[in-house]
Amino acid sequence: MEIKWIHLNPDKISGEEILEFRNRVIEHEGAASQVEIEALERQIVESAKDGTQYNLVALKNENIVAWASGIFSKVRLTDMIRMLFFDTDILGEQGVDNLLYQL
Repeated sequence: MEIKWIHLNPDKISGEEILEFRNRVIEHEGAASQVEIEALERQIVESAKDGTQYNLVALKNENIVAWASGIFSKVRLTDMIRMLFFDTDILGEQGVDNLLYQL
């Protein structure tokens, strides 16, 4: 199964789309990835409570924020996951399409 591209910008993606992507990763990778993702979510949410800045995107559900943030802080979840991350502060409007992270 091919994992879709995901845009991690609150103006360009909804929480539902991140949840859909998360669930597709779990479906593709199996129960072990679900345990891993959920543990990562808990760890990042707990860390964020002490003021540590983990959140790459400001979405409404803190578990979605934790997962979206954690996927970038974790080197390996699956070599099938490819994500597009837009950072207009660094690249400007014209350059955001060229910033690609492959995990």
